[in-house]
Formats: sequence, structure tokens, C-alpha cells
Amino acid sequence: MSKGQWAFRPAALISAIKAAEKAGKDVVGAEIDPVTRKILLKFHQSGASRAETVNEWDGRRMTRIKLDYVHQYRDRHGKLRRYFRRPGFKRIALPGLPGSDEFMTAYQLALAGQSPHKEIGVGRTRPGTVNGAIVGYYSSIAFRSLAVGTQKLQRSILERFRAQSEP
Repeated sequence: MSKGQWAFRPAALISAIKAAEKAGKDVVGAEIDPVTRKILLKFHQSGASRAETVNEWDGRRMTRIKLDYVHQYRDRHGKLRRYFRRPGFKRIALPGLPGSDEFMTAYQLALAGQSPHKEIGVGRTRPGTVNGAIVGYYSSIAFRSLAVGTQKLQRSILERFRAQSEP
């Protein structure tokens, strides 16, 4: 067989399926792409469609996770960035490598419409203090629905009160 020809090897498919099942993945189907010479295993896990690709021609194994609404690109510094981009929502940066616990937690939160980021200053604000009450009021809908001028007036009064009440 010359180098230009490619033959399907059932052993490669079987070992890919066994490796996926050993990792606890539920294999749903398999495809072989005749152009790229890859075996594409399809499986379903925790609400997201995933695919594992096995490169046939040189025996190397690659995992490629395909998730809905995830876009990735290299920035101008060469760093690979991944974002969750659903139409009608803000894009959310996804940390870590695809498939890692950190990545999948952020992905599940983004699917649910929640942002995985914490609010700024949450660690510095203790509940039950004047500072905590003021911060909570600033982030409430009651404060944000006020006119801009009213917000400025109330903010100046509350900031003076906060400065006086701090030890």
C-alpha cells in the first residue's frame, strides 16, 4: 500500500470506543471522514454534545470537544481564547481547557444565562455592616431605577454616612 492510500483499521475504532467508555463517556455513534482520515466518536454527556477525534493516518489521538455557542480564536499575542457566544446575550470568557471542571462549570452557568464572574469587591464587604447594606442598596433595582441625578444625590449622602460610620 502506498503512502497516498488510506485503509480503515477496525482496531483503531475499537480502541477509541474502549478509551471513551473507560473515561465514562456514553458513545452514541461513530463516523469516519474519508477526507481527513479521522474517526469521529459522538457521545452525550451532561447536556452538551461532544466529539472525540482519532487521527487514523499516524496513530496520534486528539480530543476535540464541540460545544454549542463556544467560539475560540488566537489573539494577537498568540493566546487561545474561548468565549460563550449565544445570540442575544453578552459573550462570556470561558477559563481553562475544554472539558476541564473549571471550563465545564463556566459553560453550564453560561448555558443557564448566568455569568460565572463574581461581583467586584464581594470579598471585602461583610454582611451585616453599614458597608454591606450600602453596597447591597447600590446593586438593587430600586437604586438603579432612579434617575441619574437622584442616584448621585443619594450616593453622596450614603458615602458621607459610610465614612463617618467606619472605625
